[in-house]
Amino acid sequence: MQRKRKGRPKPRRKTQKPFAERLVERLRTRIDTGGVHTLDLRGKAWDGVRPDDCGGFLTLRNPEDEGWPNRGRTTTDPEVAEAWVRGRYAAWLRRRETASQGGPGSTPTVEEACQAYLAHATEKLGAGHNTVLNRKSACDVHLIPAFGPIPLDALSKSQVRKFLEELRVRRWKDGAPVLEPAKTGTKAHVRAALYAVWQDAFPDEPNGPPFGGIWLEGDSGSRSRRESAVEGRIHGGATRRAYTPEEILHLLATAVRYDRAELSRPRNRGQYLANVAAGIAFILGTITRIEESTFIRWKHVDRKAHAIYVPGTKSDNAPRWIPLLDSLEPWLELLLDVPGERPQPNDFVLRLRRDNLLVQPNKKTWAWRIARVEALAGLKLHRKAAHILRGTHLSLARDRLPDAALKTYAGHTAPRGGATDAYMDGRPPFIPPEHRSYLELPSPQEVHEYLLAMPQG
Repeated sequence: MQRKRKGRPKPRRKTQKPFAERLVERLRTRIDTGGVHTLDLRGKAWDGVRPDDCGGFLTLRNPEDEGWPNRGRTTTDPEVAEAWVRGRYAAWLRRRETASQGGPGSTPTVEEACQAYLAHATEKLGAGHNTVLNRKSACDVHLIPAFGPIPLDALSKSQVRKFLEELRVRRWKDGAPVLEPAKTGTKAHVRAALYAVWQDAFPDEPNGPPFGGIWLEGDSGSRSRRESAVEGRIHGGATRRAYTPEEILHLLATAVRYDRAELSRPRNRGQYLANVAAGIAFILGTITRIEESTFIRWKHVDRKAHAIYVPGTKSDNAPRWIPLLDSLEPWLELLLDVPGERPQPNDFVLRLRRDNLLVQPNKKTWAWRIARVEALAGLKLHRKAAHILRGTHLSLARDRLPDAALKTYAGHTAPRGGATDAYMDGRPPFIPPEHRSYLELPSPQEVHEYLLAMPQG
């Protein structure tokens, strides 16, 4: 009987250690540098990982310091060194290794990463999308001038925090540009743009950006309110958020004067619609947000049922029916007559030009025009633009209408009848007759008489 010969045992397949573990094993201390920790990256195995300006030993530096990885504090503490390696160095060098093997993982500069992100966002969302426009502004105006040539993964938390703290924006005052400290909202937008650029450049990075978790100090006054509460003082930070009836009259008269001035400009005579005064009355009388008012078409105005449908989008409660105020009727007639010909059902109520009938009015243009009229009337409130019209309606109506009805008309609770886009084509809900007169707007005739009494100039 022939005996089976035992073959050689198959060699066990070596399992590759995690990249971070391999780096930790390469930690060394250099006597000639006083015991500072370095990474031993000598040998062909590390050719694609080792930075070009590294002779073999890579000195570890604090990833939170500005100028990392070329500058920053060193360490002689082995635990600190290992934390640095497992945190920033492993992700950074791993991307270099992947890039050297022909795969994704290169370390682009901030400018290159911004351009790549904007190209991807434009392809996905379109060049006119608000996100693309806002992110492009943040990149072109703030990020690229500040960090353009710096490798994206070399940005430290302290570096980005300092940048946000010192961020300035250009504003126009008295016809001249001035630099002012950026508001918290602007800083948040710029920070979000930088995060988005990072996510686009390194989508598979599990730890997120090294500059993540930066807290922005708010400018809402919450700290002063808390200090007042602790000390028992009456906080005096409240600001007025509504116009009086007399101020509404003055605002509308100023808007009429603004319309006349704009219409007298040669470049505006062909296409400009002198409807700013009527538009302000419409927004005020419909308790709508600026964007909501630009969605309203003439088919949404049911004059027989004394109701207007608001195709809101801000929340599930935004699409709703509201009463058509009796005092709004003469202003609607002006909006109908301004174009020179009766509009079609699909035409927008707040058109900006005589052409482009089916193009939605630009909400920013309307907000700017209203803010301009408020400034001319001496009624512009700090950091408040057109939203004060909505606040004015709520303030004047709160004692004349039940809270539930007022909140419904404002789009804060479930609309009457469950208004949706499909429901809009059906019958408007019943609106009590008294809800058509709870708010009195100045009539165009009253505004004209007030305008005659206003000082010229």
